[in-house]
Amino acid sequence: MRKKRGPEAETLLALDRDAAVDEYDFVAQLIAAPQPSQPSPRVFISYAAEDRARVRRLYVRLRADGYDPWMDVVDLLPGVEWRSAIETALRSAGVALLCLSQTSVAKTGFVQTEARQVLALVAELPFGRIGLIPARLEDCDIPMPLRKYQCVDLFRRGGYARLTRTLRELVAAPRC
Repeated sequence: MRKKRGPEAETLLALDRDAAVDEYDFVAQLIAAPQPSQPSPRVFISYAAEDRARVRRLYVRLRADGYDPWMDVVDLLPGVEWRSAIETALRSAGVALLCLSQTSVAKTGFVQTEARQVLALVAELPFGRIGLIPARLEDCDIPMPLRKYQCVDLFRRGGYARLTRTLRELVAAPRC
């Protein structure tokens, strides 16, 4: 039996087909959708703007599976000072997902600043606690500071399942 697609899925399919879908319509549908009912860590998603379409699909999938993702184009409100809002969201997140692509690892700009902020916050966590998940969107080099963290390849079969397994374990792990 096939699952019925919701409006979020239909919008994503239209985006994948390069159909004319307004970014505001996409965000409005996400905001109107029901929020996760189970306890879930907030998943801060960091990415390069060029990877937005792939990250949107990831965001919707995480949300549909009951997780609480945070993505700037959805969660930043108009008029908010965006740098401080991003830092606040990052500090309040249970885990940061750094989405890596050939573009993001080679790009200069805020995506690099955000990655460094994530690394600084992870350094403050108790030993052994997962606070950062490097997630490759495609085959690309992993920047040296991230190589000590186990990476998930979202472009490979089973990659998303490995990611959600980690997120489930974060929910189940006792907090100190």
